[in-house]
Amino acid sequence: MDEINHRLLSEEELESPEPLEFGASDFATTQTQIVPDMGALASSIEALSSNLVWKMGKEEGTEKVIVRMGYATNTSSFKELPKLRGATDTEIADAAKKGELTVEWID
Repeated sequence: MDEINHRLLSEEELESPEPLEFGASDFATTQTQIVPDMGALASSIEALSSNLVWKMGKEEGTEKVIVRMGYATNTSSFKELPKLRGATDTEIADAAKKGELTVEWID
């Protein structure tokens, strides 16, 4: 009889395991920066340049420098987005050097 009870207890344990406890840090993610191959990026943009449109500037309400790019066939999508204030070449270059330049692909 003890053998049967032992076997039942083992099966019961397998069917209903103790719940796992997770802490807040178990699901924490860290932001990683992807450093693009600038040579490959430049040649790709140059090859597509006649088909692309872009807008560069600062996001309204922030100092975030944004470059929006998309195909010329999607220019209507640019109109639906919040306006960008003008940004100087120096501000754009500084944001790029600091890794703070945001590039958005517009469909």
